[in-house]
Amino acid sequence: MVDSSLEVKNYGILASGQGSNALSLIVKGLEFGRPPQFVILNRDNSPLIEKAENLGIKTYFLESTLKGEDLDFEARVLNLCQVHQVDWLFLAGFLKILSGPFIDHFNNVGFSQILNIHPSLLPKYPGLGGYKKAYKNNDPEFGHTIHLVTKGIDEGPILLQKVIPTNSNWSLEDMVAVGKKIENNSYALVLETLLKNGLSWDGKQAQLTWVIDVK
Repeated sequence: MVDSSLEVKNYGILASGQGSNALSLIVKGLEFGRPPQFVILNRDNSPLIEKAENLGIKTYFLESTLKGEDLDFEARVLNLCQVHQVDWLFLAGFLKILSGPFIDHFNNVGFSQILNIHPSLLPKYPGLGGYKKAYKNNDPEFGHTIHLVTKGIDEGPILLQKVIPTNSNWSLEDMVAVGKKIENNSYALVLETLLKNGLSWDGKQAQLTWVIDVK
């Protein structure tokens, strides 16, 4: 068994969509006095670009139109990580598959230093459409998972899961709205925990150094 721990120094955010989770990380980082070094987006129509810049966060648009892995895009991300001395990444609605070598670059002490938030209770519903699948299947509960990124799709060690009871009166839009709001809280609290205490690793599973109770 390998006992390791690692503090979070400089971190960046990769995002693709509307950016609510990324924004929650930015706000928490600013509140804590340790904002992200940058936000990288691969879609130029995201409202996050203007919001992040208005909060004083360096923002980059790196175009990537390839489906699947995009090694050129990853090389540009790694270059910016080097420039800004970033050693942790938070994926926030980032809709691209990362290559094995890219992930390995952020695996320095036995576990990944890339985090992702996924809209399902993994291992249930990996991939796209987690909330939609839970709604379609009339699941009595749904939620999200914050995990470390590995080479398997949505298979990395779980740091936190939030279970949310389903309201039978909700539409899919209601479910998504509730889920997204709680996602934002969860991701911000995980960031705060990591900034305060780092991450511990026992060689089998990563775990936050204290338990988060997300309301």
